[in-house]
Amino acid sequence: MAWEGYTDGTQGVKRGWAEEGNINLLIFGTDPTTVRFLMEAITVEDVMASQKVTKEEALDFLVTKYAREHWIMPISFWEHTIPSVPGKRLFSVQTCMGMNICPLCAANGELRAKGVTENKLLPYPVRKRYVMPAWSYEHKMVLYVKQAEDFFNEVKIYLEKAMKDPASHGKGVLFDVYRTGTGFNTKYKVVYSGVTDEPLPVEMQSLVKPCDIQWKKYDPGKGDVSFPPKDDFKDDIPGESLPPRGKEAAPAGSPAGEFTLPFGSHKGLTLRQLFDMGEQAYIEFLVTHASGIAQAKAKEFLATVKK
Repeated sequence: MAWEGYTDGTQGVKRGWAEEGNINLLIFGTDPTTVRFLMEAITVEDVMASQKVTKEEALDFLVTKYAREHWIMPISFWEHTIPSVPGKRLFSVQTCMGMNICPLCAANGELRAKGVTENKLLPYPVRKRYVMPAWSYEHKMVLYVKQAEDFFNEVKIYLEKAMKDPASHGKGVLFDVYRTGTGFNTKYKVVYSGVTDEPLPVEMQSLVKPCDIQWKKYDPGKGDVSFPPKDDFKDDIPGESLPPRGKEAAPAGSPAGEFTLPFGSHKGLTLRQLFDMGEQAYIEFLVTHASGIAQAKAKEFLATVKK
């Protein structure tokens, strides 16, 4: 989240949200806020049945095509920590612009070239974040929730339970979100609070598409700069921006990394090539949704990367 969203921090906290690029981000309060995550209920099996394609082809369609235009899962991106912003505040965070574009990655790269490999020792450390639209019943508007993977894993558990429960089928799942603690001890919580028969309070078509989300950017030499044209991005997965890696580089000796995908728009590419292109999200999706050797090799490859 750019520090511009906090320029008038008191007002932002009171109203419960802050403008960020072309979306409004929810500001977590200490009192619970009830939200309903806005996500289309579509599965690999749905695509297989409607388009008469294999599981691998359906998976590829969902991840590389459908997910660009529709909210079927949170989208991921990389975020930098900015230890100090002159004249603004002592700490902030900023969305990464993407490979070969982001000036913060360039600054990190200068130290990496000198042998610095620990993320926390870089001038602008990076972490992976996720964002998902939700209807806030308190604010009566769509707000986008930005959080870490663990947060959305909790959401996923209860959404999947609701999909499998006949009593909850077709109903909306509600959550209470809030924060506890302060400073580095701040925790963000999401708690299941039931289901609702009410129709969606907003048309899904009115949401900002995953591929159209824009973020404000920070250039150390120029201050706030405008969002770069989408054509400048090298990523095919919407929202996925991959900074240059240090220790996380794909192991050269990983046999699984040489596995060549036999299907989809990435057909003919190896897992290592996908990883180097910033397509880790696609490899992770193969682990959870593919089958057979593609799933096994993807799982094996990610295990070597995360060691």
